[in-house]
Amino acid sequence: MVTAYSDRYTWYTPLNERVMAHSDGFVSLMISWDGLDCEMADKSQLQGLYDSLYMFIDNLGQDFCAEFHWWRERDDLMATRYLANNKKIIRGHNIAIPIREAMAEHLGPCGFSNSVAVVLMTHYKSVTNNPFVGNKFNAKKQKKAAQNLLEKTNKVIRFLKGGKIATIADYCKRIQQSINRKPFLKGHKSNTDYRFDLSEQLVPDVPELTDSGCIRMNGELTRSICLFMYPDAFAGWFLPIASIPMEMHVSFVIKPAHTRKAVDDAADESETEDATQAKKGTKYTKKAIGDREEFTNYVTEYNLNIFKNCFIIHLHGSQEEITEYHDLIDNFINNSGGEIRSSANVQGHFFRVAQPGMGLYSNRFRPDETWQVGNMVPCIVYDEGIPGAECLRLTQSCQLAGFSILQHPVANTITIGLMGSGKDVDTNCEILECYPLGLNYFALEAGDSYKWPIEALEGSYTKIDPRNTVVNPLIEYELADYTKKDPVDLLLLSGTLSSLSFMLLEDTKPMEHAQESAAGLALKNLYITEPPKNKKAPVLPDFLYSLKHSEYDSDPDAKAGKEMHDKLKSFLNTYHGRVFAQEDNLEIHPTLNGIDLKLVSETSDKLLLFYLIFICLRYTQAAFFKSDEPARILCNEIDVYMKSHPEVVGRMLGSVIRMGRKDGCSSAINTQGIYELENLDPIVISGSPLKNLWWRDREWGKISAILDGLPETPLKLWKAYKNPYNLNYRQGMRIVHGKYYDLHLTFPQVVLDIASTSRDERAEKQRIEAQTNDVWERLRLLQEFRSRSAV
Repeated sequence: MVTAYSDRYTWYTPLNERVMAHSDGFVSLMISWDGLDCEMADKSQLQGLYDSLYMFIDNLGQDFCAEFHWWRERDDLMATRYLANNKKIIRGHNIAIPIREAMAEHLGPCGFSNSVAVVLMTHYKSVTNNPFVGNKFNAKKQKKAAQNLLEKTNKVIRFLKGGKIATIADYCKRIQQSINRKPFLKGHKSNTDYRFDLSEQLVPDVPELTDSGCIRMNGELTRSICLFMYPDAFAGWFLPIASIPMEMHVSFVIKPAHTRKAVDDAADESETEDATQAKKGTKYTKKAIGDREEFTNYVTEYNLNIFKNCFIIHLHGSQEEITEYHDLIDNFINNSGGEIRSSANVQGHFFRVAQPGMGLYSNRFRPDETWQVGNMVPCIVYDEGIPGAECLRLTQSCQLAGFSILQHPVANTITIGLMGSGKDVDTNCEILECYPLGLNYFALEAGDSYKWPIEALEGSYTKIDPRNTVVNPLIEYELADYTKKDPVDLLLLSGTLSSLSFMLLEDTKPMEHAQESAAGLALKNLYITEPPKNKKAPVLPDFLYSLKHSEYDSDPDAKAGKEMHDKLKSFLNTYHGRVFAQEDNLEIHPTLNGIDLKLVSETSDKLLLFYLIFICLRYTQAAFFKSDEPARILCNEIDVYMKSHPEVVGRMLGSVIRMGRKDGCSSAINTQGIYELENLDPIVISGSPLKNLWWRDREWGKISAILDGLPETPLKLWKAYKNPYNLNYRQGMRIVHGKYYDLHLTFPQVVLDIASTSRDERAEKQRIEAQTNDVWERLRLLQEFRSRSAV
């Protein structure tokens, strides 16, 4: 006899560390598992993922019931882990810590995560389909049932990725999460004493039905939704619900039916109704008969099983949130061909039977076949990237995700997006996040997008003036090891020659064997003896001399050496060439350097090419060979450089990739269009496992083909990105070694201010730069300017 509300729940006592006894003779356990991360899967991939669910439910057996539970909760754990990196900061503390705290504060409240579990139940004797009849607590018999349950679990758990049997303590924690949310949200433990009835301990109060049709339990609101008519479920149908930014719990209860009997019963019903069809005379009855016949034929033809099942959604939160997302789910289910029940008079019942271990007591079950049931399973989870990574971002599904440069042995990156798509803001934020943790940056651009973050972190930023800036591309003497037969690293030597080939040859093609041999010998000869004092590196006239006087091994080599000597001599006699014949006067910061080539780009395309290649060679020396510290060469808006000399620049960027082939070294290329991609050295594409696809309004298919083909779903999402004009966020597809992340890019105001390159503010930022180098004072002056402009 029910004497208290908690008596309506059957959780009773543990039988062992994994199995719980229920007061009505049932036993249950909980399986935690990984769920299915299928956000980016296409139809065939989805089907493959869901095959394991079909196998799981088909192998349950008649005496077992399964409840698939899915929870969605606010979750800022990734932000907490992100902040834990603060103790690893080795430089730039005054800017790094506030930036990271602002990022965590900005993104943390937006984060949600999904988790899943399965409850398996059985009883010590099968007497009826009604679990309330004929059973009662019996410790001896339930221990035998518990053994059967564990044996069944060990057989079917292999179908659930990452599946493992939860402890009773974890099981009780999930019950608390579902029924008594106030202590769960406070992070309280689920303390239980197994001497007493578990239901008395887990059920805190009698639920109250509010005027708005919600259940209030211990001060927290819940609205129950039962799916009455199902949508035509396909693998992954639950994805739109799984990403709703709201706390939810879904319980999907399934229990195998006797399929042969169910098919026969349906056939008998069809025959009976067919006999009375003439009397009723309605088209709807005829349709019902047809639907039953179609269902039974379908089950028989494909040898499927039938399961009685019930699908319940719990929405948690404020009344406003519940109302908003209840209506959204209602519309989605209705548009998908289904129908819900969520009136006030069903709230109490569906609140109770959706709790873990209580699903058998639902008064609403419907029969469905294997595939429909398997497709209905709520199991969607999202990839969180790398926990504790240097960078924190938010996905479109509200999942906080960690992204790393330092933790990837190969981190070469290509970023593609039109102006205004968010490339520069994201890259600026990356610099602010990663440099303080030990990643050196060497940035090259035609503009000053990265000036403020580099100077904020006390790096060096130079605006190249072609009238007085000299860059020497040759290898510095300090990089030569004079204890070795070949003092210069072969990779550095070949990369330098490949990049300089454009001014040694008559065309832009790669060097032939004789040319490479002759140029290599001439370059090596500059480093065979101890270097002269007070000279950092040989200069191009020294290389010219070596080309003329080196002793070549063959006539083809000697001929190639002479031709390259003549070509280089001709170059050094030009107006541009005389500039580069002098000693280098460009100082490069050893860990954080930025260079702006805008003035050069406005002067001469040919001069821009020389500066670009010579600076990239200096950068590769500084980043990849002078230090063992992790380093990244960043080349922004390569379309500016490639428009006049695509083959030369494309090959040079390939050389950078090749010279950076050691752990911790990487390059990052940002560009807008397809022309640049088509002219890149193929190694740049194949050697860049990290890619960012920001907003574009055209040429997605062509770019996808260049990138070796994007899968169907990521390509479809990328094409659907909105024009970012007047939006306070950006969208982006991030690819990390074959994994795809659909990003919702949003940043705190301090990052937006540092990264701002708007036309209205660019001139003001330049005036501010002349007044102070202090980043916080710069930001204060920028805010003052905005305040004056708003008046």
